[in-house]
Order: sequence, then C-alpha cells, then structure tokens
Amino acid sequence: MIIRDYMNLINDVSDTISFLNGDESNVSRIYPMTNENIFALYHDINFTGKDVLSVAGSGDQAFFAYLKGANKVDIFDKNKITIYYYYLRLWVMKYLDSFYMYPYPCSYIISKLLDKVDVEWDDEVIAFDFWNKVLNSVDANFFDSLFYGVATYFDMDYDQISELVEIHNNKKINFYNVDMATDVNLSKKYDIIVTSNIADWIRDFGGNMELYRDNLDKLLNVNGIVLCSNVLESCVNSYEKCIFEEKFTHHSLDGHFMKSPGYYYTRK
Repeated sequence: MIIRDYMNLINDVSDTISFLNGDESNVSRIYPMTNENIFALYHDINFTGKDVLSVAGSGDQAFFAYLKGANKVDIFDKNKITIYYYYLRLWVMKYLDSFYMYPYPCSYIISKLLDKVDVEWDDEVIAFDFWNKVLNSVDANFFDSLFYGVATYFDMDYDQISELVEIHNNKKINFYNVDMATDVNLSKKYDIIVTSNIADWIRDFGGNMELYRDNLDKLLNVNGIVLCSNVLESCVNSYEKCIFEEKFTHHSLDGHFMKSPGYYYTRK
C-alpha cells in the first residue's frame, strides 16, 4: 500500500474530526518533530545503500535515513494519519524551503501552505484532500490540538532540503498502517528497522512485547539491525531486554560523554 485510498480517506477524515471533537477515535495526536536526538542515534549507523523500515512519527526518522544514504525507506505507524503529515513535511520543504513549519503547525500555517501546493500524482491528491476536509470541518482552536507540543528543531541547509525533495520526486512512499505489537504480515525484509521508542508505549499501555519482537525478527534481513531510541529512560528497559534476548543480541550506542541516544539489536 502506498497511501490511504479514497475509501479510507473518508473514514480517516471522519475519525480525525471525531478525535478533535473529543470523541472516541482510532487516531491520535501527531508529533510535529521528533523528541529524539537523531543526530546522535544515527551517528555510528551505516545507512548507505540500505533498505529501511522506519516508524513514521514526525517523518524525521525517515528523512534522516535518506540523508544518511539509505536506498529506500518505507514507513509504518499505528496512527494512520501520520502519512498525511508526512506529505505536509514534504510540501514544507518543496514550497517553503524549510524543514519544519515555523513556528509550529497550526490551521493558519497549513492553510497557507496548501494554497501553494500543486499536486502532481494521485497520492498527493488524497493527502491534499485530507487536510482540506479536516480544516474545513473543525474550528481552528480544536484543529491545533492535533499536534503534540514538542520543540526539537534540527537545522537543515538548502542543499539537504533539496536533496530530500529530489529523492521523493523519484521514489514512491510506501506506508503501512500497522501496530507492531499485533500480528503483522509484510512481504518485504529490511536491513534496518527504526522503531524509535515504540517499546516504551508497548510496555506502558499493555501491548504484546513478544509479538513486537517476533514481528521485527520476521521483517529483518539476516545481518540487519533494529535501531531503538532512549527517550523515557537512559537505557533499554530490563523487561524489554529480557523478552528480546531469546532472539536478539543487545548493543548500546555511545553517548559521547552524554546520555546514550539509544541501542540496537542484531539477530542471534
């Protein structure tokens, strides 16, 4: 699947409006930018020529993988509307020559951005329609609550932004709306899987850590790695490490005299 189709679009818009109105919904807030130290996390990882599966999140994880030389980056997320935000990020780079929406993504800034967008293929049309339909259906004050209040900005120069735009002009965006703590069946295998701190959410909200581990095992190439972030804690949680040790070997990443940015797993 590349992006949500038109049938999904209607449901996604409806679910997003329900969420913003405070009703029960199967979407959640979006991270406008990462809350990880991606520079440090990716520093010693060789992405060159690798096929990567990355959590969608704010989009930063995938963008930095491309800037580090990844061959192809597919994205996944439990939150199905992250794919629409990914397109917003691309449009900000393409039409505003910026890596983020400054000072913060809100209804006014997104509306002004959409006025500049010239959609070029079907997937863009769907993403464009999603944001217009949501903006036209929800009060601006409610709309702005769609995003977490995170402020970890990374500076990108014009050449890096242009590189990311050019990459995405030539590569399709493959997005999988999956929860890694449930049964996941994807046909492709990857050299690097970037999970951010998904394990924290699985542990704290009663998800199935064993299924998470087994999914990563199925999706990882023989010599691949699973790259994870330290966000809530300074090292891997003991419960997670215990579950993973049956199939994976744990490796800490050097924090360069600061807090370690994360860790990675290799298969046993």
